[in-house]
Amino acid sequence: MPAAATRTIRSQVLFQRHFRLPGLSQPQPPGTYGLTAHQEVILGESFVTYRTIAAFLQLPALGAMSNQGRQVPISLDELDLIVRADWEAAAPMWLESRV
Repeated sequence: MPAAATRTIRSQVLFQRHFRLPGLSQPQPPGTYGLTAHQEVILGESFVTYRTIAAFLQLPALGAMSNQGRQVPISLDELDLIVRADWEAAAPMWLESRV
């Protein structure tokens, strides 16, 4: 059986406020964070799609002054909840600035 084809997707996530990650005791500061997702191909009869098999958030935020960087594993479901909560908390600030 041939090895599964994989790809790596790199993107960025913006946090407007401090946030907490599962498994870390300290809150993380606002900023733009690198996100790396490893995906494997799923071949259908008439389509090709990908499934995320691992995702990692780069700490600290991009551009932050630090000698140590690390990547922490995170599920995309957890990340989605954290990002939604961040943007919902920031929404009143956005609305006030437009009035």
